[in-house]
Amino acid sequence: KIGLAVSPANPDVVYAIVEAAEKGGFYRSVDGGANWDKMSDQGTSSPQYYNEIFADPKSEGRVYSMDTFMMMTEDGGRNFRRAGEKWKHVDNHALWIDPSRSEHLVLGGDGGLYFSWDRGRAWDKINNIPLTQFYDIAVDMEDPYQVYGGAQDTHSWVGPSRTRNHI
Repeated sequence: KIGLAVSPANPDVVYAIVEAAEKGGFYRSVDGGANWDKMSDQGTSSPQYYNEIFADPKSEGRVYSMDTFMMMTEDGGRNFRRAGEKWKHVDNHALWIDPSRSEHLVLGGDGGLYFSWDRGRAWDKINNIPLTQFYDIAVDMEDPYQVYGGAQDTHSWVGPSRTRNHI
């Protein structure tokens, strides 16, 4: 499995995080993908769930790697460190980086939606959006039918597909 990211700061720079038995790790290309250099052995703890990377729009060498603990490099992949999990649920899956102010991050993960204004050192949880991550859903034969879901980290849920109320 391979996660790719093109640097918005320099579109000739492409990053790849590779899960492979012998040649896995973090790679960088400076010529649009024609040639690749292995920068480190950095991978993810569980590639079937993660292996997503996001390049910072302002800094060519800064890349975030989704994982149980979000990882970050500022030197093009040679070294990684945790971006910060204080006061935030672990298991990170999606990231938006503000193109005009790249220290502003919006992160989606098993614990919900979070904002950071300092590149992940601190996080604000967004609690007013009713959402969850479902691994599987099923329905029954009721009228209206019920929807059953197995949700990540929050057990199983059931609810009507619709109501007879117009409110």
